[in-house]
Amino acid sequence: MPRPEDRISRKDLIQFMVGKSLPLSAIARLLGVKRREVHEELRHVLLSLRHTGCEVEITPGRCRKCGFTFSENDLRKPSRCPACMSTWIADPRITVREKVSPEAEQLHQQSEEPAEHSGKQICEGVELIDHTADVGLLVKASTLPVLFERAAIGLFTILTDISSVVPAQSESVEVCADDLETLLVAWLSELNYRHVVHHKLYSRFDVREVGNGVLTAQVHGEQIDPLRHTIHTEIKAVTRHGLKLQQIDGGYEATVILDL
Repeated sequence: MPRPEDRISRKDLIQFMVGKSLPLSAIARLLGVKRREVHEELRHVLLSLRHTGCEVEITPGRCRKCGFTFSENDLRKPSRCPACMSTWIADPRITVREKVSPEAEQLHQQSEEPAEHSGKQICEGVELIDHTADVGLLVKASTLPVLFERAAIGLFTILTDISSVVPAQSESVEVCADDLETLLVAWLSELNYRHVVHHKLYSRFDVREVGNGVLTAQVHGEQIDPLRHTIHTEIKAVTRHGLKLQQIDGGYEATVILDL
């Protein structure tokens, strides 16, 4: 139970929210408080704001796999889609802004609309594949280094809008494994670990060496900034289920399943 002096005031929350469009998790992280506390206060704040010179818009949670849209009454991220059982859920977003003209409102909505993937291809050489409640990646490339780079791009395209990630910081990565398939899992797992534990996002990957049980690379990205980055989902694990990496005509192909 938080102490009274630790709780955020409704006045501070109102001042913070005006002019922002954020999911509940980002609001809590920026304010340094628990999600439950923000959720409790935000409901009262939003009711009050509707009677002021501000406009409130709730973008409900949505399944990024089948498109199911949740009720806008719950500001928290649903854990699972009732239609397809996927856990690849886009967070609900709370937008608070001063009232604007209809023309300006239309432009704002267009800029806030999350980018959708065209068909199943999410980036060059990477396609989404259906796999029950999880997400699978089908990756193709002419060489092994490019294959591993594209797999990493696919991973972070699922996590966020990768175009918003500035490759301002560079880090070295080295992973080892007994075979190429396990090396792919180790590579993606290491990147996801850095994302989860160190709150990093990456948008550029330079794989220097793949072979003899070793991968070395330089990855480029930045710390998560909740004001600029929207985290679409959480990747719990890069699995070995259905894992495949093989040589094909013109290069290589890999299939990897992500547990969301």
